Amino acid sequence: LKSLLYQSLLFTAAHSISFIVLGMGWIQLGASSLAAVEILIASSILLLALDNLRHSTINKQRALLITFFGIIHGLGFASSIGSNLDVQGTPLFTYLLSANIGIELAQICILAVAFAMLAQMPEKRRSQTRILGSITIAAVATAILVQRCLF
Repeated sequence: LKSLLYQSLLFTAAHSISFIVLGMGWIQLGASSLAAVEILIASSILLLALDNLRHSTINKQRALLITFFGIIHGLGFASSIGSNLDVQGTPLFTYLLSANIGIELAQICILAVAFAMLAQMPEKRRSQTRILGSITIAAVATAILVQRCLF
């Protein structure tokens, strides 16, 4: 569980930075770049799900992948929110920070439920759950990746 928490914190820090940087307009992405970000998001989910089948704990390579993929996901969050942006007098940074906090609170809630469920399971059952969950996530990510690449 410590490994999962560490990975979640790495991802959160990385996507928070790119979310704010893009949202503040410090970098801009064109339409083709946004399409590439969508493909990279699906690819990152697939790669991490497959990596979960090989490793149950974090290593240096996985930490770097999580950080890179967090940056990509932050770009996706920001571009999605940016296209629907209606701040109505709220300072942009405050709006982006509030949106990011909302995303983080949702992530914390999901992790808390997952931690509670996993903590009650014997180790063998946790391992089986990790494998089945990783296969399911990899299958869904593959479908999304194909959809993003073809359509």
